[in-house]
Amino acid sequence: MIIDRLEREHEYGELHCQRPVLDYFTSGNFYVGCEGNERALSNVVNLIGPQPCMFASDFPHEIPMEEARHEIDEIERRQDISSEHKKLILGENAKRFYKI
Repeated sequence: MIIDRLEREHEYGELHCQRPVLDYFTSGNFYVGCEGNERALSNVVNLIGPQPCMFASDFPHEIPMEEARHEIDEIERRQDISSEHKKLILGENAKRFYKI
């Protein structure tokens, strides 16, 4: 994962950061779009928390509503992500990001 590589570069002195690399990903200033079929999603949630993760889709300009609903269902069906984390990923994080 990119965090591992960045931490290694920081350790070797090639990446100059004022804080530990992981802090940048958990600071509240970093967001990542995710979809339900991404196998690593639960690993990302475990590593950086659910707050940076926001459901991403190309609705309405590239996919129809049925496909968007299918992508939402993929996240809702996952057993490796808690219900509370799913709520954050599927909407609460976007509300915080957009201040709505």
